[in-house]
Formats: sequence, structure tokens, C-alpha cells
Amino acid sequence: MTTATAAPPVLVVRQTYLTWILSKCPKGAKALIDGKPGPSYGGAARGTAVHEFFARYNEWLYKIGRPTDWTQAGTILRDVLTDHPELTAEERDDVADQARRICDTYLMDLEHFYGSEEHLEYDLTLTDGRVVRITGTLDLLLLDSIEGVATIRDCKSNHQLPPDSAIAKDLQLKTYALLVFRNMPEVVAVKGELWFPRYGMLLPRKDEALWTEEDIDAFEAHLRDILKAFLDAPHHEAIPGAHCQYCPLRRLNRCTLWRSYYGTTPPPVVSAEQFQKLGRQIIVLEQRLDVLKAHAKDWVNEHGPAAIGSGEYAEVFDFHKRESEELAASDLLAILENNRCLVGDQPLDDLLSVKKTTKAYKNLRYHQELRSAFDDVMQPKVTTVFGHKKPGADDE
Repeated sequence: MTTATAAPPVLVVRQTYLTWILSKCPKGAKALIDGKPGPSYGGAARGTAVHEFFARYNEWLYKIGRPTDWTQAGTILRDVLTDHPELTAEERDDVADQARRICDTYLMDLEHFYGSEEHLEYDLTLTDGRVVRITGTLDLLLLDSIEGVATIRDCKSNHQLPPDSAIAKDLQLKTYALLVFRNMPEVVAVKGELWFPRYGMLLPRKDEALWTEEDIDAFEAHLRDILKAFLDAPHHEAIPGAHCQYCPLRRLNRCTLWRSYYGTTPPPVVSAEQFQKLGRQIIVLEQRLDVLKAHAKDWVNEHGPAAIGSGEYAEVFDFHKRESEELAASDLLAILENNRCLVGDQPLDDLLSVKKTTKAYKNLRYHQELRSAFDDVMQPKVTTVFGHKKPGADDE
């Protein structure tokens, strides 16, 4: 579906690349839009396979008119895995596990189902008359035609769960909301959801990610300014971040930020002498990094947070707060005991960890009367961690 204009587009940008322009790196975005291949990374094919299973499973449910049906799940999964021979054995098992969880937890909303893998386009006219076509493919689109509320549900195969507060700020969902508003005039509000079939969890759990037409009008005005500046820029700014690992400019002499202190990304090591040089550089750079971070902390303490780059989503040096769920072992044991009839016996060794560095543990471990009991059950565990240390140095 396309909301077209008379003028042909000067740029066609996928939602993925639009996110690069808005929140990652304009220089990398330009390379991706120009079709330069980026480096491969683990999980990409796995995520594609999970999305394909979800789309085909939706097609099957819609065809038979049932909210759930497992009878064709095995066939759909086999077809998807056949289409992706590049998957490793571990990735194939992971795709199969997520497919089973989709079948276990997903119920198609037949009353409001609008489409899966729904491709939408919108021609955005800039202030100078040029047109940029924005495209996106929605995993699942639901529509309550009576209330005029559309729901976008994006399927995520990754492990990390974002906080509820991040869903309303998600640029992918916000761009999809723009596409829905501009293609479906009957819509007055759009909800955004992220679904993690790995955990059978739908986010946000408590808050609501909701956009009105006023929100999207402001977002479109922002896009109009950003895209005009992007098209007019003689040189695009390079903004570093975790996204660098996916950038096509992560190659020799292609990006000024992806370089060593000697002006080029080091080539692979082919001799013992080169390894000696590389090892020394690693040790020195680690020490230098500690010094640089100390200087950065001093600056932030005196002058406040500092952004690297000019974009709204540039990396910011600051003392950031981290939120995480904390659960006392005693509380977990109480939950398991009170709900044993629902979940049965659980593997406590997988759920509970012993912090051997705490004073409480050491007092027990080396207690005169308990030491032999610990010795009887203690199992040696050997793990391998790549790095460098002096012989005999403490692993803890």
C-alpha cells in the first residue's frame, strides 16, 4: 500500500535505514542506502527464520479461520528451515524452540486481524518539494475499526528485553505508526507492542505505547528536517556506537572512526613478530583506555553530560543509571514452594548462583566444622576466557 505523490522520490529509504539516519550514524546510513554490503553477524538469519515462521503461521490461521492450530506447524517449520540452510545446528534448534513457543502462546485475533508482513509506503514531501519514500513491513497489524485504533506488533527473536519505558520511544514502531496513519485515514490512534516469543512475553507489560495523529504530525515534521539535511549534506557525520559492528564502512580505511592509532585497521596477524606487536598494543591500549575514561569522568563531573556527535540519539558520556530486577534467593525459594503444584520441582542449580567472593560465603566455606562438608560436594569447574594475565595471577 502506498500513499503516492506526483513527484517521483529522490530517495527510497527502508525503516531500518531511517533508524540509522535518526539514531545511529548518518555516514553508515548513506553507505547502506547506497547498497554497500555490511559485515555479517550472528543471529541475522535466525531472526529472519523466526519472522518467516510467524508470517506463514499467521497465513495458515487466517486461511482456516482459527485462532490457533498446531497441525501444520511442523510442516511450516520444516519449510522455513529448508529455506535457510545457512543456519547452524544450534540456530536451527533455537528457531524450532521459538516456533513451538509461538504455537503455545499465540492466539490470532481474528476479529481485528488486518494482515501479517504488511508492506506500507509513504511519500514524504520535503519543504523544497523533493520526495522521500519511506517503506516498512509490519510483522502483524491489528485494526479495531469501531474504535479506530490500530495495533502494531513486532516480533523480536533476540534475548534482551527492553524496559517498558523504551517501547514508546522505539523508532521502528514509531515509523510504522507513521506509515499506518498515512495509509489508513480511518485510524485515530496506533498502539505499539514488542512480542518476544522466546519468553512468550508481550511488551509493554504495564505502560502503553500509544501515538495519536498529533504525535505523528510532530514526528513527520522532524523527519522532514532531518531528511532534508541528510540529502543536502556534502559529508555525512560519523557517529560511533555499538552499531559500528554492522556498518559496511567497518573496513580498511573506509571510516575515520574505525581505525587504530596508526591510521588503519590492523590486518590479520601472519607471523609471531606481528603477534608480539599486537599483544603489546592491546595491553597498552587497555591501560590507555583506563586513563582516558578517568579524564572523561573528570570532565563530566565538572561540566556535565557530553554527547559525542550532534544527533538526537548520539552517545552521551554521563553517570547513567541502570535498572534491573533483583530477587533474593529466599524470595525465589518461597515462590517455588508456594507454587509447586503449578511448576513442579525446578532446577535450583540453574536458578540460584553462589557468590564465592562474599564474606558470608567464605565464613561458611572455611568454617572449621563445615569445611569437610563443602569439600565433599565441591566440584572443580574449569572455564576458558581469552585475555592476558601474569602466571599465577588470581582468577577472581
